[in-house]
Amino acid sequence: MNWYCKRCRHVIVGTPICPACHRRSTTPHRSTTTIEEVEEAAAPQQGRKRALERDLGPAEVAEAPVVALRPPYPSSSYALAHTLGRCDFDPHGGDGAYSAWLQHFMAGHANPLGCVLAGRLEYEGPVGNIRNAQLARAFNPIFLPLFSEFLIQARQRPTNTIILNWHLRLTGTPNGWTGRGMNERLLARFYELTEAAGMRLLVVYTVHELTDLRGDVPGARALVALNPTVHRGLGGFFPTTRRALSRVPDLMTSLHTSSLDLILRFLDGDMPSIEALNMAGACLIQHLRLHNTYPPTARPTAAASVRHRALRAMQGVVIFGMISARHGVTPQSVAALCGALDAAGFPATFRVVIAGKEAEPHLVQQFQALVQAFPRLAVVGPIDSFNSLAGCRYAISFDEHGFRTNASAMVNVTRAGHALFSRQGAGEMDGQLIARAVGQMALAETRAAGPTALLAAQQPRYRIASSEAVGRELDQFFRDLADEQ
Repeated sequence: MNWYCKRCRHVIVGTPICPACHRRSTTPHRSTTTIEEVEEAAAPQQGRKRALERDLGPAEVAEAPVVALRPPYPSSSYALAHTLGRCDFDPHGGDGAYSAWLQHFMAGHANPLGCVLAGRLEYEGPVGNIRNAQLARAFNPIFLPLFSEFLIQARQRPTNTIILNWHLRLTGTPNGWTGRGMNERLLARFYELTEAAGMRLLVVYTVHELTDLRGDVPGARALVALNPTVHRGLGGFFPTTRRALSRVPDLMTSLHTSSLDLILRFLDGDMPSIEALNMAGACLIQHLRLHNTYPPTARPTAAASVRHRALRAMQGVVIFGMISARHGVTPQSVAALCGALDAAGFPATFRVVIAGKEAEPHLVQQFQALVQAFPRLAVVGPIDSFNSLAGCRYAISFDEHGFRTNASAMVNVTRAGHALFSRQGAGEMDGQLIARAVGQMALAETRAAGPTALLAAQQPRYRIASSEAVGRELDQFFRDLADEQ
């Protein structure tokens, strides 16, 4: 009979006494295989193995190696493997940019009491249309080697815990869903491989958008939501599963944002009140943003430099994010905004700047056609950083859900120091949002400290979305999860 040591987190073969901590285990382990029996037991398994190979392919059913037991390590330590599953990885898109940030942050904050290794399992196989019944057969043989390679690296680090953070967004184009691919067969192989490595596996799903995930999160030890609405919804679907509330950090850089983050480290805790901290942060981000002359990239080309200077000279209001009707922006809303600015007497130099990934070309063409009627409109497409838009004081979002901490476009533009106007509740219509935004911008433009007051009101959003704040809270959640017996 075999046993499992909860303290050292490994299987004890043939005796309840752990060879590492010398404590007696009272937890039986379902495995009854001894080290000496491994070769003898291989023959009866050949028939089953051949059947699985016909069904799924040899890469998925490769025999797990027998390895030596691992010594005890800090209970809060973990190796983090994270993935977007079966989808195209776009480092500039919302989920892809979040994955790139998570890898960069966790790898850059390695700690023997926390994350000792971070690895992104990036799927590079086909992502075209496929039926769910065929998913395991097409996905598992390609994906399992990625996990196996990660385990080889993890065994060289001081931890006994693997946390697999699987990201899910089951909305939008069905075959472009972030997180497709997880299935019971794949999960069973994950557990087998991790156990054979002398380690344990904890599966955590990060949910980017709220949907009914029952049946889509097998083996979930915990769930992470990126905004309060999703967090509450998950509680309704999974009331007994441990849940955490996280956020999307800023995923685009700018010189003025990076500078303010450094200064806030010295100010926080020394200010007499939150209001004073908000005003100090607003004054600084306003000053730093308006004096940001940093180039668009480290080594800009001549064409990029010319474009950057032209964008940097623009003043006005930014509509930032993926150019898609799904995010609320329409030709009608843009035309209404331009018309309201005209009626309010804003000069022609006060521009409406549409910037972001051009996901729907037909929509981009409609915006470009509006330029003839509204010369203040500028459709600039993707940008490398918010350095190029530093001349614009304001931003507006037509997202029907209002401000959300899982909406990277709104988080990014807030962190870039633009005073953001978004819907106040689902009931606010486009016309009401535009009237409120134009009225407040007109009032702010008549006062020297007007834009700074708007920025002070959104400073709490600015601070909680910093990379450091989001990353350290997530790391602490993973540490607590690894520390559980």
